[in-house]
Amino acid sequence: AWAPGARIERTMPGGAELLVLHGTCTEHGEAMQRLSWLRIPVGGALSAVAGAEGTEVWIKTGALRFAGPLPESAG
Repeated sequence: AWAPGARIERTMPGGAELLVLHGTCTEHGEAMQRLSWLRIPVGGALSAVAGAEGTEVWIKTGALRFAGPLPESAG
């Protein structure tokens, strides 16, 4: 859980997925509320600020490091 107004800055070398379970936050200035989901790409960074009531999140890290590029569309 993140305390109200907490600032969270982390690099995510293997990528990450984040799900807001309770409360609100902003991530890179984008508002997120309960059940908002975010994927951070490999080598990306998390830059979040917890809302006034705090935020509880679920974060899965490293799951994207083996994901390859999407195939180019044919046509």
